[in-house]
Amino acid sequence: MRKPFFKPRLKCWYVRDAAGKDIRLNTDKRKAYDLWHSMQASGIASGPEATTVGVCDSFFESHRYDFTPQRIATMEAYAAAFCTFYSGPVAKLNRNIVSDWLNAPKLGRLRKDGKRGPDYFWSDSAKRNAGSVIKRICKWAADEGMIARSPISGLKLAESGRRQTIVDHDAHKAMVLDCISRDSDRSFALYLIASHCGARPQQIREVTASIFNGVAWIFSKHKTAAKTGKPLVVYLHPCLQTLSRILAAAHPSGQLFRNGRGDAWKKDTVCQRMKRLQVRLGLPEGTVAYSYRHTFATEALVAGVSTSATAALLGHTDSRMVSKVYSHIDQMQSHLLDAASKVATARISSLSTDPKNEKS
Repeated sequence: MRKPFFKPRLKCWYVRDAAGKDIRLNTDKRKAYDLWHSMQASGIASGPEATTVGVCDSFFESHRYDFTPQRIATMEAYAAAFCTFYSGPVAKLNRNIVSDWLNAPKLGRLRKDGKRGPDYFWSDSAKRNAGSVIKRICKWAADEGMIARSPISGLKLAESGRRQTIVDHDAHKAMVLDCISRDSDRSFALYLIASHCGARPQQIREVTASIFNGVAWIFSKHKTAAKTGKPLVVYLHPCLQTLSRILAAAHPSGQLFRNGRGDAWKKDTVCQRMKRLQVRLGLPEGTVAYSYRHTFATEALVAGVSTSATAALLGHTDSRMVSKVYSHIDQMQSHLLDAASKVATARISSLSTDPKNEKS
């Protein structure tokens, strides 16, 4: 790896790796060189001299088959970004370093013309996801006795804002029809239709023929697997069962839901498609892929499905999550008006049958 160099426009020191990628070091020359020297050292996985690179490498070697390939790739990307920012001894790691990393500007994405876009900052959600990965790795290393303790166990991550937007019937119909009308977006209509099952967007992207049993998708690896100790079953309505059969026959291996080029959908691509639909159709701010999961929970409660059953359909063991996070009945005005009418009707009925009222 070559020596660091200074970029006047960005007022920061960088180093170029073997692949030709520019890695951000620090705005201070001395700190940049210290970081560069630490990057030259091989990763040490355990003991007082354990480095973040060594610990992260050991974590992924140990957990290679505990997560889906997509999840592993996401976690490795966050870990690599952190090790680029700080690759020194874990013993000197602290919460301030992690916070500085989360809040530092990120190098702009490389464009097709070879130039980079402007630097950008992570959203609160991205910060939380990235910070959670680093906390998890440090905790695992401490539990395994590789390091004395996790140096960032007390790190507080910002809570992600609660999603308030749901996708009503008209919005869903408009998005599906818009996608069908465009050759480049036609395959995304299938993704939107599948989203009505209440599964997490990540799960829809990861569905394969091997986990489809004819009536449901069964995930052995999922977000709450460690807590529940059970596979996550996503029950499908008849139309989605049929769609899954058709796609499973077309794609016996690999993901079922793919874009027009035949590639599996990725998180960033889905986000971009949803954003374009939101702008193009004038949909409410916050209409994202995850809104469908919240919509499913709300519609289930409106339909009379119990809170515990709704929680089970979502893959949660605690029904309080449904009321706290997923229920948006306050947005179902017609349902609330009907409920208010039923209460008034019941009250009037009880008054008319009350013997005291008849005497008077």
